[in-house]
Amino acid sequence: MPLTAMICALALGMPSAQEGGTKPPPMKNYENKVLDLKFQHPAEWRVRKERLYDTFEFRIEGTLVRVQLLVTQMSASKEHWQKVNLDINSQNGRQVLRQWEEELLNVPLLMTKVREGEPGNVTISLSGLLLSVRQDKLLFRLYAPENVAEQAEAAWFKVLLSADSLSGKLPSETPATAEDPKTKPNDNPPPVVVMRPEANRPGKIERGPIRVQVDANAGLFAYLPTGWEAKDGRLHHATGLSVSLGVTTGEEALGRREYLRLGGTMLKELATVGQREELEPKANRAGSKVTRLTRNGTNADGKAVNQWIAFGFEGGYSWVIGWSGTSEEFAKQKAALTDLADRLSVIAQ
Repeated sequence: MPLTAMICALALGMPSAQEGGTKPPPMKNYENKVLDLKFQHPAEWRVRKERLYDTFEFRIEGTLVRVQLLVTQMSASKEHWQKVNLDINSQNGRQVLRQWEEELLNVPLLMTKVREGEPGNVTISLSGLLLSVRQDKLLFRLYAPENVAEQAEAAWFKVLLSADSLSGKLPSETPATAEDPKTKPNDNPPPVVVMRPEANRPGKIERGPIRVQVDANAGLFAYLPTGWEAKDGRLHHATGLSVSLGVTTGEEALGRREYLRLGGTMLKELATVGQREELEPKANRAGSKVTRLTRNGTNADGKAVNQWIAFGFEGGYSWVIGWSGTSEEFAKQKAALTDLADRLSVIAQ
């Protein structure tokens, strides 16, 4: 169903902005060059550019509504994407209300609507993936209290209806090296992202006993081994050990990009590099697929430095942790670092 039809359905019974002579609200432009998209939104909406996504905040009947707009890469079939969303939400105890497909800018918009929370504090979340033929695709997530969810969806869909490309080419127009999702055969789908490692999977998932919130906007929590805590965007151990922490939502490739970025940043601290070891991905005790990298070298002052980086992915959520120090410090802290990588998980519950 085209998005226009859905907006009309949601808007039935809602008062018109022009009833009683009320003028339409002033609008602002939003542009995303990576996605080659632009649209208009009410000027009163608050827009923030954050590290992993852009956030739109607005109020319905005085109640705050939040929309996260991300850039993601997805090469799997539509069916696989919807199944992954269904599995992730079901496994995390959320009620999947509906999955369906709309059409925006001549390409599919894959929708999933979810209900979660306790009576009196229920949130409705709505996600949508715009299935452009391009590598980078728009993914939005709308979060609204249940009592204003329909009005919030209608407001957001009206904004999407103003969407257009910056280049003048629709998302359905196929570059010379890309495939059109409308003509892509379903009997031979491309390789898909493995959401959880099939090999070396632990017989029983054992999450760390310490639960801490690591991203309030996205509702993400980390499960840590005993002795660890989260503070000021880092993880701290009772012994004084401290590691950096980054979290990412979306496909594994997005999290791995942050892993490579951190590795590149830390590499700049070394003037020379000695040994380097990167372990093959393997499931940790918490069910995350984990890759670990260790290397040593010297800094600009000629002092010996050891670096340790770990990356984990599970069900659409990634984490990256990093540490550096002297060889003596590494020998003392290696056991705690290894235990952290073996027990850490980040999920939305």
